[in-house]
Order: sequence, then C-alpha cells, then structure tokens
Amino acid sequence: MQKIILKNKGLVVEQYPLEKDRITIGRNSDNDIHLDEPVVSGCHAAVVLEDSPYLEDFRDAYIEDMDSTNGTLLNNKTVTRQMLKHGDVISIGQYELSYESDSGQSMERTAILLPEDTMIGKKK
Repeated sequence: MQKIILKNKGLVVEQYPLEKDRITIGRNSDNDIHLDEPVVSGCHAAVVLEDSPYLEDFRDAYIEDMDSTNGTLLNNKTVTRQMLKHGDVISIGQYELSYESDSGQSMERTAILLPEDTMIGKKK
C-alpha cells in the first residue's frame, strides 16, 4: 500500500492512503491534505498515481508542484514533477510528508542476477 505520512515538527499528524489517482495538497479546505499555514498556497501540490510502464499492476507516484508561490521540496531539492520512491520526504512550509510504499521497499532489495557470460567488466 502506498501512503503519505504527514508530520509537523517531527510529530505524525495523519496518514493518508493513496487510494485516488490524484491527491491535492494545500491551504484551501477542499484539498485532500489540508495544510493550514500562510506560506502554503491554496492548491500547492498534488500526488498523482499513474500506471507503471514497467511493472504490471503497479502504480508509480509522482509529486507535482501546482505553480505554488513558495515551491515544493523533495528531499531538500525544489521540484516541479518527480517520481516518488519509498522514504522520500516532501517539504511544504513547516510540514513534512513522507512517502511510503510496501512494494517499493521490497523492490529496493531486489537484485538482478546476470548470467556469467554477460557480466560487465568480465575479462576475456
């Protein structure tokens, strides 16, 4: 399951399972994730789920900045649109939103074994 964990000053405020194609984040109360802080734009950012072109039955998550005034940070770097991976931290104002994916955790530990004759750097 993919989810966003909202933290404020290091304390968990809420967890949001990613069950819709688009989860909006912002100061306006009609956003899926409401952040009540003046530096947060009305519709600041969105988490968008899209079918993975590589893995059947898997959806990739992306963070998209919605032309916010103060920008959206992913792992302390300003982004406009970026794919999320397990453990990524989105910063908006004083809030941190951590992205977690059970399937992402297991994929990070997956190794690809190549047959010996295709090994990179093998001396002939």
